[in-house]
Amino acid sequence: MASMSDDGNSITFDCPRCQAIFPSPAALLNHLKTEGGACTDTIPVQHIPVPPAFQHGFEENDVTGHYYPTSGYIYNRGDTFLDQMKASEHERQCQNQLYYPFVDEGEWELAKFLALNFTQSQMNQFLKLKWFETQVKLSFKSADQLLGWMASLPHGPQWCRTMVEFKGYKSIHPIQLIWQDALKVVKDLFSNPIFANFMTYDPHMVFQGPEREYSEFFTAMHAFDIQVQLPQGTTIVPIIIASDKTPVTRHTGGLEMHLVFIMIGNIQSDVRMQASSHAWRCIAFMPVPIFEVHPDFQTILTSHLFHWCMDIVFASLKTVASDGINLTDPTGFTRNCFTPLVAYIADLPKQQLVACVAKNASPIATTVLSDFSDSVPQNPRTVKSRPTLTNSNT
Repeated sequence: MASMSDDGNSITFDCPRCQAIFPSPAALLNHLKTEGGACTDTIPVQHIPVPPAFQHGFEENDVTGHYYPTSGYIYNRGDTFLDQMKASEHERQCQNQLYYPFVDEGEWELAKFLALNFTQSQMNQFLKLKWFETQVKLSFKSADQLLGWMASLPHGPQWCRTMVEFKGYKSIHPIQLIWQDALKVVKDLFSNPIFANFMTYDPHMVFQGPEREYSEFFTAMHAFDIQVQLPQGTTIVPIIIASDKTPVTRHTGGLEMHLVFIMIGNIQSDVRMQASSHAWRCIAFMPVPIFEVHPDFQTILTSHLFHWCMDIVFASLKTVASDGINLTDPTGFTRNCFTPLVAYIADLPKQQLVACVAKNASPIATTVLSDFSDSVPQNPRTVKSRPTLTNSNT
């Protein structure tokens, strides 16, 4: 990694393993060649969970396999999600009062209920009830104070609101995109200690006798195909996206929105699919506006808006998929990670929207409805076969 020296007059190069500083790329390369893995001797040994396929194979004698030889290297230490929580401004007080700045669990539950279900004006009306004059008084006196305390608590990625406007086209209601930065959500998931014992970092092959078994993403050939294109030692963070259109009735007047969810494939499938694990994260509420145009143009504009919003939400994650980034895993070790998109879960209309094809075309093959009964296999629909969308509003 290159960085500017303290005097600002030269560039130095840091060893990704031991953080030693070198004056040139040649000096850094010589260090890596001569020291080998010795510069990481001071780093504690990491416990890596055994993939589910090998766990099940412990009971069977003919299950064998092997890992990709140069993937998933660890470097120095970093801050996990738990470490970030411990850095909270309230950490010292929480050691004595778990629910600080609230008095106890009961007051915290009431505060959470009010924040989730009431508007600010309704909160203020509730807190002014005469009932509180004869009961134990709450430690917060207004909606502003309550929401301020809530905002000071440790939290994950922040929600953003972006107003979207199409030049030359008016919508009946203002177009608002409610979203979180996808990269920040991935960092949050990847460093969460809750998943420490259920993570996979390396592509691996599993055989039962002579036959190869496929289960988790990292057992698939696609994982090996991706890993071989990446620099030595990198860790794949497989991105899985899901979306669906649904009416949102609360505070919206029944507007329809595309809800977008994200998950990482490093978390074992039997864990990430449990609702209680919260491994799926909602990261965007994409509007489905009604434009003041001829009905023939409505679908085109809403499709354009969907892809525009996806570009906003996933801009940073697409950069990392190309260039990589250092992420901290749940056990506190830093890894050089890339974030390829490996799956998009959606129904047929949404698949067609994502693939930029009409309703009479297949989203996965270059064929249309009239050819669906043809016995001749069609070419798969890839990025190269997809039309290029241009955004005249940026």
